[in-house]
Amino acid sequence: MKNNLYIFRLKAILNDRLTCGILIISLFLFLFIIINFSIHAEERSSIPIGILNLDQSESSKELIKNLKKVPSFYVYEGSEEYLKELLLKEQIRAYLIIHKEYENSIQMGKTDELVTMNYLDGDESAKILSDIIAGEMLYKICLYKGYNEYQFLPWKDNSFRLGSNPGKKLSQNEYMDYVNSLMVSPDFNFAFDISMVNTDNRNTGNKIENTILYLQVIWGIIAMLLGFTAMLMSVGAVLEIETGIREKTGITLLGPFSLDLSHFTAVLTLQSTFSIVLLASLAGKFTNLSVRQILLLFLLLELFSGVMILWFLIIGKLAGKAGRYQFIGIICILFFGFFGFLTITAGFLSNELLKISKIIPNSWFIDEFTAIILNKNLQGITYISYIKFIITACGLLIINRLLSKRQYR
Repeated sequence: MKNNLYIFRLKAILNDRLTCGILIISLFLFLFIIINFSIHAEERSSIPIGILNLDQSESSKELIKNLKKVPSFYVYEGSEEYLKELLLKEQIRAYLIIHKEYENSIQMGKTDELVTMNYLDGDESAKILSDIIAGEMLYKICLYKGYNEYQFLPWKDNSFRLGSNPGKKLSQNEYMDYVNSLMVSPDFNFAFDISMVNTDNRNTGNKIENTILYLQVIWGIIAMLLGFTAMLMSVGAVLEIETGIREKTGITLLGPFSLDLSHFTAVLTLQSTFSIVLLASLAGKFTNLSVRQILLLFLLLELFSGVMILWFLIIGKLAGKAGRYQFIGIICILFFGFFGFLTITAGFLSNELLKISKIIPNSWFIDEFTAIILNKNLQGITYISYIKFIITACGLLIINRLLSKRQYR
């Protein structure tokens, strides 16, 4: 009976065209926020540069791949007209043109006319950018230059030993394999003993804080969207109260707890769809997320969604009418969202506002989400927000139960 009621709830929500339409729009908003806002957060914490690859060889593609791995760079690719336009608008600091025959040139040991870097006149950072780019090119250049020099060495049998075949000159592939093997050999491991003094600590701190700020804004918007969808899908439960269906079911085998449980599980199932889409998008943007991080984020999303569903069930029972419920629900979402965003600027809040923001579920969600995303090893994570969500959910369940009993008297 309870299973049938759960399926009935799902069908009732999904058969409402308006609800489905808003849910689909919300789903696209989820994707838009993750794709665009996370890109802008990354852009603002890195130096934007452009790359035009005219060679399209394996070596040129490998260079681009390596440059994208440089934490200091955010790389745009496109036509020269597009990159030039970005440069003139100062949306990128410079753009790099990899010339045709790039791979053939470095294989022949040439070092001139491999790449061209265009930048605005007077940009003093150009020298630093060119040094970083040159650093990514050096290994390949030195590798082929070394092989070319090796080819011209005076050669006699057993007069020169290299690799596992002494007395035999290595082919190009054998030479490359041998040199590459040296990179992973423990005999050639070394490290610099460096002591760094940061004289510009404030700027570095600002850069990190800006990145965290963008992430927190994303989670704050997502929390409001989850709250909105929970409120929207709970309208059906309020209509049951308004039309008297709940009172009629009081004389059947279906008690108030069964009705609330079926509604809760149906809405949480649909909310889980958003959670899965969100985590899939995050896994695509933050490729270094571990399985444990993803599982913890999913649990956090489910707990937050569960608390929001229970909250709006209580609001629905107190409101009694759908119109009144929607009005109060919107105020709640704005209230939670406002104080959730205030935690981002905690340093500027008065003690009173800070105390209020600390008891808002959106604040717990933002803090825990950010901590998990930025902490790959999950060291120092207290999981206090999970405990708060569980305690809050239990409290809301008890209140729901008491309100249901009062309505059935």
